[in-house]
Amino acid sequence: MARYKVLPSIAHNFGQSFVGASKERADDHLLGRLLSDARRTRQATLRLDILTGEATPATLVSRSLARILERYVSDFPDLVAGSHSDMQFIRGARMELTFDLATERPVEGGGSQRESPFLCRVAIDDDRGKTWIAELRGWCAPEAERGGLLARATGRLTG
Repeated sequence: MARYKVLPSIAHNFGQSFVGASKERADDHLLGRLLSDARRTRQATLRLDILTGEATPATLVSRSLARILERYVSDFPDLVAGSHSDMQFIRGARMELTFDLATERPVEGGGSQRESPFLCRVAIDDDRGKTWIAELRGWCAPEAERGGLLARATGRLTG
């Protein structure tokens, strides 16, 4: 039987898979690349409609990032089904990844390298009008500076 009560976990798991991807695969430096691009374009926030795949701002969404986001969007129904829920319960789903570009600190053991904090917020609207929100926070350094990413993230569920 499909359930509503797992929607907060689905939001958290989607966000964790996005921010945690770099930690799981040594060749994937997604957050580091995004931070580099955010600093270059001065666009601190990436917005993704998880149901439609629309991602903004265009200046931050490179061709390679668009392909990665497409994979997350196409995998979302499987995440929902695997959590014993159903897409029919979901009316909207959004992710916002925001870097605090004004805040930097030295990378531990990284010499002059600087990392910035991020907030990944995933919101799922159910068909009863309730919005379930997961927030994950952490720090990361631009990929170009580190040659990789050691992002540290903590999560908090609200809803």
